[in-house]
Amino acid sequence: GLNQYAQDSNAEAAGNSAPRALAKSSAVYRNVGRDLVDTLEDNEKALEGLKPAELPEELQNKSPEEIKQHVAEMAKRRAEIKKKMAEVARERQAYIDAELAKQATATGEATLGDAFSEAVQKQLKASGYELER
Repeated sequence: GLNQYAQDSNAEAAGNSAPRALAKSSAVYRNVGRDLVDTLEDNEKALEGLKPAELPEELQNKSPEEIKQHVAEMAKRRAEIKKKMAEVARERQAYIDAELAKQATATGEATLGDAFSEAVQKQLKASGYELER
């Protein structure tokens, strides 16, 4: 609803829209009770207790079967969008990883990940562990 929209706007203004979009596109994100697609996926009989006024305006004059069909279409569309968002997120992460690798190579400086890995390896060696190459 309005709170979701406000939080999305806040994330965008703060430059955090990509992580928020990724989180909302994941299979873990659910909005049962406030989202008809998620609610019906969770409980197929949820429509039985709803009054027409509780439905979005475009669904208020539709039969239960028409509403179910509309929600099924929206669920399919949502799945396609989530799939595309996951693809874009993978491409984004690959780009970020490649750019970080380029920067580390260009400057000759270790990245934080390199420094962390080296510190862990030193601690393991000091504790008597043998490391495989």
